[in-house]
Order: sequence, then structure tokens, then C-alpha cells
Amino acid sequence: MKFCYYIIILLNVVVVFVNSVHVKVLAPSQNGTFDIGIIITPGADIAGEAYEPLGLKIQKSFPGRMWIALLCDFPFNTPNPVQLPRAVDDAISTFKKKGFQGNDIFLAGHSLGGVFVGMYGKKHPSKLAGVMLFASYLTKPNRLRDYPVPLLTLSGDLDGLTRITRVVDTFE
Repeated sequence: MKFCYYIIILLNVVVVFVNSVHVKVLAPSQNGTFDIGIIITPGADIAGEAYEPLGLKIQKSFPGRMWIALLCDFPFNTPNPVQLPRAVDDAISTFKKKGFQGNDIFLAGHSLGGVFVGMYGKKHPSKLAGVMLFASYLTKPNRLRDYPVPLLTLSGDLDGLTRITRVVDTFE
């Protein structure tokens, strides 16, 4: 009986854990003829809200209706592959509830978030128009030539974490 009690507690913890990501949507700041959406996944130890200035800059530079979703409140501010699929679905659903009328959704991820975004894009290409990796890369043995959607990699060589040689491995 005690074993069943522990199983029930564990299942409740898992349900809370999987459902805890919050989506913050930045509605378009400009009018336009079509909608584009970008879902931004944070890096480890970085709150999703920290990417709001980036999202606002992207919106300002885009001539159309740019929707931005920030994935927030991952446990310990660390994105993970268990919660990401639900968070992406929630972001897309929230876009649509707020008036998004497009089909082009891009998933972006920074650092560790980019690693999980890369894995997600490979498994769910029909949901995405493309993937953006910020200071991140596709994990081995994934190769860019085999990736199912367009992929943009932005990397600096002074971040102290991402080795440029690791990013180059993706292109071989």
C-alpha cells in the first residue's frame, strides 16, 4: 500500500513538472500582410523573460506582423526535452488564440535550449518553417545536410562555452 502511495506522489510531481512552462507572447508591434511566429527557448540558468529585448528588436526590424513567444518558467530555469514539445504546442495555440493567421513558425533556442530545439526540429519538422540556434549546434551525429527544415546557426567565438569546432562538425 505504501508503494502505491509513493507512485501516486511521483505521478503528481511528473504532471506538475511537465505542465509548468509558461508562454509569454509578444503580439506584433506593426501591421503587415502576413504573420510570422518565433518561439524562443532560453539557455540554461536564464529566465525566458530575459529574451524579451531580443524579441522586441526582432519585431521592430521585421516589416510585417512578427509574433514572438518566450518560453518561461522551466524548472531551475533550465529547458529540457520532456517539457519542450508541450511548450511549443502551447505557444502555437496561444499565437492562434491571440489572432495569429500564418503558417510559418520558427523555433529558436539559445545554448542548451538550442540543443533541445535542434532535437525537436528533427522529430517534428511538419510543425516548423525552420530552426534557429543561438550559440548552439546540432548534436552528434546530426548533420546539417540531413536536417529536415531550414536551420540558422548564430555563434560567437568568445562566449566561452560553445567551441567553433563543435559547430563546424555539423557541416561535415
